[in-house]
Amino acid sequence: MTPQQVAALLKRSVRRISYYRREGLLGKFWKFYDGTILYSRVGVEEFFQNRFCEKEES
Repeated sequence: MTPQQVAALLKRSVRRISYYRREGLLGKFWKFYDGTILYSRVGVEEFFQNRFCEKEES
């Protein structure tokens, strides 16, 4: 998945990426090629796990 594809998914999400950035949930940032969004690779993985993956509670 390219950064642009991730950006498109994040932009369609309920919460804006800036919300996560302000809350400090993305850790260290890196920039998309289009320069519009800053986020961290780990933060995006956590974002998708929390938003789109159902976790089984044992």
